[in-house]
Amino acid sequence: MSSKRSRLANLRRLLAAATLAIVASAIIAPRTSRSWAATDLGDPLPIGAFQLLLDQPSCIAGYRCKVFVVGGCANLQAEMKGTIAQAGPAKGVSPRGLVVFFKGVEGTGWWNDGDGIGGTFLSNLRQRDRFVTVQIRWSRAWYEASYHEDAGQAHAACRPATVVRWIHDNLYVPLMITHGLGQCGFCVTGNSGGSSEIAYALSHYGLEGLLDAVIPTSGPTMSSIDKGCLPEYPEYNFTEWSTPEMDRSFGYFDEINDPGPCTRQDRTKILRWREESIVAGARDLSYPTVRVEDIIGGLDSTPGPYQAGDYRDALQLDPTNHYTWTLVPDMHHTIQTSQSGLNALEVALMGSL
Repeated sequence: MSSKRSRLANLRRLLAAATLAIVASAIIAPRTSRSWAATDLGDPLPIGAFQLLLDQPSCIAGYRCKVFVVGGCANLQAEMKGTIAQAGPAKGVSPRGLVVFFKGVEGTGWWNDGDGIGGTFLSNLRQRDRFVTVQIRWSRAWYEASYHEDAGQAHAACRPATVVRWIHDNLYVPLMITHGLGQCGFCVTGNSGGSSEIAYALSHYGLEGLLDAVIPTSGPTMSSIDKGCLPEYPEYNFTEWSTPEMDRSFGYFDEINDPGPCTRQDRTKILRWREESIVAGARDLSYPTVRVEDIIGGLDSTPGPYQAGDYRDALQLDPTNHYTWTLVPDMHHTIQTSQSGLNALEVALMGSL
């Protein structure tokens, strides 16, 4: 652990000073100066407590659903409920792996409810590719803290990390799947805000030993929260909708009468934003046994590609990482509505090291 921590601390120092040469693309502008902290890396944050409940939830057609509650997360007073939806290949067909899907925005809906090309994609994953597909839906925004509770996004990510750990131990392990290095296996993907849920599982919660591939799409959107809140990084700035959403992780819910630090562009909170960011606050940026494949839309006009660019730059500084950046020219921000994006996601799920 000490040698790994030393190596990663050196990477942090490089991140604070270096400008990484990258292949230019239509949507990623030249990098501004780095703002990643060069602090010592700590141990992973603890995951919380997971409990299944007896509630009878609404569910997606063809899925089985269970309600759960997550509590016991550091810096968070409130428990949070959610629902797990699970569907597998045809009866009698042995699964090749299990994939967990996290939706964007607040995470309060399904990654896909069975409709459109997204529904066809999930059906093909089960019937053609033999994957078990699992979707997570939260009762409230997964990153929400209690009123004026200084929790932060990284600490709120204890909730999805706890769910990922439970799914691995209770849904994936009993399948007794044998697979090659980097093959799914047990894999997670999330779009937009969901991409941050899965990135935090690696950067802050030490789950790389469980995961074969992590596939963010249109993010991770919380890679550099400070850049998202400060005016001197316009390409990174959170949208009119997402700026007050960032404040919910610190317990602010009324942008008019009680605006939070991101809405106010409060520079006294820069350190806290960096501590809660996926990159600057990371406990671990070295994942030599995990495939990390980022899928970005060429038509994505949100800050997502720039935030994802910081994540890419951080992981590419470690030569032991297996990181891929895939640019889909005709994809907007929401991968579920892009056939080209879904094709790229299927390729990523079928990959290996």
